[in-house]
Amino acid sequence: VMPIVSSRKFGLTYLYQPPFCQQHGVFGNNVSADLVKEFIIAIKSKFRFAEIMLNEINELQVDGVIQNVNITLALSKNIEEIRKAYNDNTKRNIKKAEQSGLTVHKGFAIENLISLFKANKGKTLEKSDKWYKILKTLAYQLHYKGYANTYNVINQKNEIIAGILLIEFNKRAILLFSGAVNEA
Repeated sequence: VMPIVSSRKFGLTYLYQPPFCQQHGVFGNNVSADLVKEFIIAIKSKFRFAEIMLNEINELQVDGVIQNVNITLALSKNIEEIRKAYNDNTKRNIKKAEQSGLTVHKGFAIENLISLFKANKGKTLEKSDKWYKILKTLAYQLHYKGYANTYNVINQKNEIIAGILLIEFNKRAILLFSGAVNEA
């Protein structure tokens, strides 16, 4: 199965990645590079433009397809092994955060996170009120089902300066949304 979402603009039918859907692609048993290629070729014959993110098991070598990297972190390792693999910049940032007295709070404060995003990065992205409403509804549904939490970074003045919406499902943690003040 390969779910796709299309729309039409200026007489052109195209595929796009739905909001807050991190990955699409071919899903099923025995997914091979040849099978993925067949799906992509079939798509190219019907749609002139596609901007979709394939899931990480979809290996693909097709002309006109740009491959991006999905960063994953194996959480099966213990914390010390993970910390040893941090690059120097990450180590500096952690030390700086500790020295600044920043703390992390787990909970569910999606409205705070959305407000933080809107006031900073959201100004340049110009997302619609509908987009934010979808995010809020999705976050509440995922939280209700036990899959979502927010993690907020609080400064010494008790202000939220950064935060994430993290989804935990099927032994995976997925960063779905984040926000930060410009100086964070």
